[in-house]
Amino acid sequence: MSAALDKLDVKILDVIQHDASLNSKSIGERVGLSSSPCYRRIKRMEDDGIVEQRVARLSRRDLGFRFGAFVEIKLKQPNYNNIIMFELAMLALPEVLLCRGVSGDVDFILHVVTLELSQFDVFLHSNILSMDIVSGVSSRVIVRCTKDSVVLPLKYIDV
Repeated sequence: MSAALDKLDVKILDVIQHDASLNSKSIGERVGLSSSPCYRRIKRMEDDGIVEQRVARLSRRDLGFRFGAFVEIKLKQPNYNNIIMFELAMLALPEVLLCRGVSGDVDFILHVVTLELSQFDVFLHSNILSMDIVSGVSSRVIVRCTKDSVVLPLKYIDV
């Protein structure tokens, strides 16, 4: 953690992570602060990098993104240059919602979304299988989403 947090900071973070659209007055009312001190705390946490970004979560289903898959990637040589090259390529692909380097039998796991299976097939062949540094790909099609959260369990922060 880049800065010491107190209980009020954690309460503010909990409110923000559930609804980032609230203004500092509304957040302050929920945590027992007036608008100005609440705003200063939020600004400090943003400046410290604790609050990385405030975004709107869109409904993938309602927007037509009905196909999703987790894709496991094995690199031919998982050396520093190939890892960086792969990560930079993934940063440029909007279909890739998540890219994580992992330990074990594979080097990366991706969460990829497209409108339909045929678009995923094109994406996979044009962007992943065409990379010379990739030696293996395995996909797991998402058939049901039970939980999809970005909310952190703040109850574990010791303040």
